[in-house]
This record gives sequence, C-alpha cells and structure tokens, in this order.
Amino acid sequence: MNQVNPTQTETQAPETPWGIVARVLTEPSAQISEIGQRRRAQVASALILIIGIGNLIGAFLGREESRAYQLLSFFIILIAYFFSRTRFLSVGTFLFLLALSSSPFITILTRADGEIQAQLYSWLPLALVIASSLLNRVALFALTIIILLAIGSLSFIYTPEAFPEQFSRIVGSAGIIGILGFLLIYLETVRGNIEKLRLGELTKINEELSQVSQFLEERVAERTAQLDRKTSQLEASAMVARSAAETTDIRELLDTVVSQISNRFGFYHAGIFLSDAARQKVYLAAASSEGGKRLLARGHSLNIGREGVVGYAAYEKRPRVAQDIDRENVYFRNPELPDTRSEAALPLLIKSQVIGVLDIQSTEGSPFSAEDLFILQTMADQIALAIQNARLLDESRSALEQLQGITAQAVQDAWRSYTGQRPQGYVYSAGDVVPVGESKSSLDEKEIRAMEIGIVLRGQRIGVIQLKRSAAQTDWTDKEQDFTEKIATQLALAIENARLLEESQRRAAREQTLNELTTRLSRSLDLETLLQNAVLELHKLPQVTDATVMITPQQAKKQP
Repeated sequence: MNQVNPTQTETQAPETPWGIVARVLTEPSAQISEIGQRRRAQVASALILIIGIGNLIGAFLGREESRAYQLLSFFIILIAYFFSRTRFLSVGTFLFLLALSSSPFITILTRADGEIQAQLYSWLPLALVIASSLLNRVALFALTIIILLAIGSLSFIYTPEAFPEQFSRIVGSAGIIGILGFLLIYLETVRGNIEKLRLGELTKINEELSQVSQFLEERVAERTAQLDRKTSQLEASAMVARSAAETTDIRELLDTVVSQISNRFGFYHAGIFLSDAARQKVYLAAASSEGGKRLLARGHSLNIGREGVVGYAAYEKRPRVAQDIDRENVYFRNPELPDTRSEAALPLLIKSQVIGVLDIQSTEGSPFSAEDLFILQTMADQIALAIQNARLLDESRSALEQLQGITAQAVQDAWRSYTGQRPQGYVYSAGDVVPVGESKSSLDEKEIRAMEIGIVLRGQRIGVIQLKRSAAQTDWTDKEQDFTEKIATQLALAIENARLLEESQRRAAREQTLNELTTRLSRSLDLETLLQNAVLELHKLPQVTDATVMITPQQAKKQP
C-alpha cells in the first residue's frame, strides 16, 4: 500500500487562509499513514464537523422541547470528531453515524404531530450511505441492525391498535430502510471482493514484476560479472604482453610469461613448448608449476601430431581444448600434474609457422569459454611475436659481436703491420719534440703526476697519450681528463684516416706500376726481348736486388 509522510502536505499549491483553517480542522492523525485511509479520515472529520455545527445551530433555533436531545446529539458528535482526529477513526465515525441516525427519532419523540415516515427517510438513508463510504461492511451491518431495532421500538409506542396508519408506515419504512441497508452491505461486499480481486491481480502482477526484476538483476549481475571477468582477462593479457615485450632475454621472457599467466589468470599450470629445427617435436622451455619445473629439468618433449593436446595444437596450427580430460582420448596424462581437470593448448604462430605452443591447465572443469580462448589466443600471438623478436635480437647480437671481433682483429692486424713491432710516436719535453726512445725526462718518476689516456679505435687500443707534471703542481682535474679523452678520440680518427690514405696511395702506386709494366711488355713480340724487359722492370721494385725470369716447362706425366 502507498505510504505517505504525515509531516508533508498532500498538495503542493500555495494554501489560502481558509485552506489552512480547513487543513488544521480536518488533518488526519499522524499515526494514519495509508493514503486512502487518510483521505477517508479527512472526509469523515469534515462531515462530522459540518453536521455537528449544523446540529448545534438547530438546537438553539429549533423547538425548546427537542433542544436537550439535540445538545446531547451534538455532544456525541463532538466526541466522534475528536475520535476521528486520532487513529481510532472507525470509532469516531460510528459514533457520528449513531448520532446522525438518532436525529429522526428525537424529532418523532418530541413532535407528536410529526410525519414519521418523512423523518425516517430524511436521515436514515443518508446515514447508511455515509456509513457505506466510511465504514467496513461489519460496521455497516451493525449500524443497519441498530437502525432497524430503533425503528422496531417505535412499534411499541405506535401500536397497531392505537395508531394503525402510523404503525403501517413504520413497518414500511423499516422494510425499505432494511432493504437499503442490506443492499449497501451487499454492494460493499461486492466492492470489497472486487478490490480483493484487483489487489490479488496487483499482487500477482507485482510478484511477476518482482520476478522479472529479479531475473533482470540476475542477468545484469551475470553480464556485469562476465564483463568484469573479460576486462580482467584483457588487462591480464595486456600486462603479460607488455612484460613479454619489455624482456629481451629469451630465457627470462619465457619464465616471466608463464609466471604471470598463472598468477593473473589463476591457472594451475602454464607452460611454453618450443619446436625444434626439424619441426618434429616440441620441447618444454618454461613452466610455472612445481610439477612443470620437474618436467623441464628432465627435458620433457612431445611429438608434433598425435601426442597430447599440445601435439595436436602444434600439428593443426589452431587451439585445442580438453574441457574434461576424463572424456578426452587425446589427453596426455602426466603424473607430475595430477590435479589437472582441463587443458588448453594454443599455438605460437609466426607467418603460419608454429614456433611453439602455450599450454594452460586448470583444476576446474570446462573453464574455457569461446571468449576466453579468443583472449588467450590473442595473448599467445603477442607472446609468439615477443619470442621471435627476442630470437632475432639474440641473432643480431651474436652477428654484431662476431663483426666487432672481426673488426677488432682487422684493426689490430692493420696497425701491427703498419707500425711493425716497435712503437712509433713523439715526445714533447723541455721545449723539443723528439721521437719516442730518444727523449730524456728531467723529472724524477717519483716526483711527477702522470695521466695516461688510451687512443681507442673501434674498441681497440692502438696507442696511448701520456701527460706528466711535477708533483708540486695540482693533480689532474676531471675537465683536463675529459679534454684529453676528446683529443684522443679525434687523434684516433685522424691517424686512421692517414693510414688509410697512405695505404690507398701505395695501392694506387702498385696498380700504376703494374699497368706500366703491362704496357711495356705488350710493345714487344720477341721472346728474348720480353724476358729481358720483364727482368729490368721487376728489378725496379722497392728493395729488390736480384730478379730472375725463367721458362721451364714441366714434363708431362705418363699415363698408366
């Protein structure tokens, strides 16, 4: 039922002074909270107040012989009014109707010349109609019986022998008023039944709406839980992919991935299998569970094809799921993982080539939905890309290290060949610049402050800069050391360029000499002249003292 706050007014429009007075005089009790009951209480208070005032006016303006009865009736109505302003609304209303119903009887008793039938019809039907609106059918029935008893008591005064005509009218009035009262009782009963039916229908509708609301709330909660779970999985997948992308070491990458998958998704076991070069087997490369780590230590591997869920996934290049391992013939039972109830294997693909398999095992039955597999496969694709990038980075590092080693060796060989076994350089001392080995320092080695900076070319030290000062002077500062290092860097590039230029010039000279020799030799067709010219040209090469050119064909070997 509808409830209201008694402290609030039922209308929102501004009240006039008369409205305020009416509200104060007819406002129901604060203990009555139901809307319909409050309105009936307000109507009852208004009727009681109006009729009570009218009764009081009639007592002073009417006949003197009926004044006492009217004042008594007014007193009863006043009591009924006060009851109607409390939670005992029904008591006050019933007293009011009794007082109203007593008016015709007072008139009949005090006025011998009054018309009995007119008096009864003037007030009693009105009282019954008001009772049918304000009282329940039990109270209406009680009021009807009281009225009929009161009408019947008139027959003792107006006996059929003394007042046959009045008696006949009393009986007729009793019949009509009784019919009216019972008709109103019947209508009230019908109205109550209709209200009960409507209330039952409303209750049923409310129950159905409540069920629908509960169903919708459950669906919303279910969808919310699914969305939360999907969001958590996407966040976990993103975190795993980010961790994989941030890790460049392949061993660390695999261990990080399986650990985060188990922790963030809550799986019993996560493992990564990598395929061999021949694409015949996949071997376990990382595992999160203790049982998986024992398998890893033993070098666990599976054949690609028909061995286990992992083998199927690697062979078919698509996810393979065992929602209930007891019903899957393809499941490979492993004693190291006894608590497994379901398993999902997701291939790690790079350009349609399987480089491995992501193996996930759970202790729950049927935990992998279609959405879960889509998210897990997306994560597996990102993991595969991270593994491939890590491998390429390792290969690039290895190639770079090899190249650096070759370059370093080439630099050392080139400068060793260029300078020979003896160091070359110059020393500035005492205002002179002299070659290394010819200078004599005037400072005692114990009384100097020395700084040595290497001359580094492509990671290889090809020389050194040595600076010395007296111990009495300040020590070398960081700025001086930094400045010297920059000079060493520029010096390394400059002397390397000078060496390359000198080598290029020597190569160009050799090429020129070879071209000139070829030109001279091609000018003569005589064999003796050609040999003599060849000896003369070869003798011109640097540091050649003797030159010999001979033609000595070897004897052909005899065939067996």
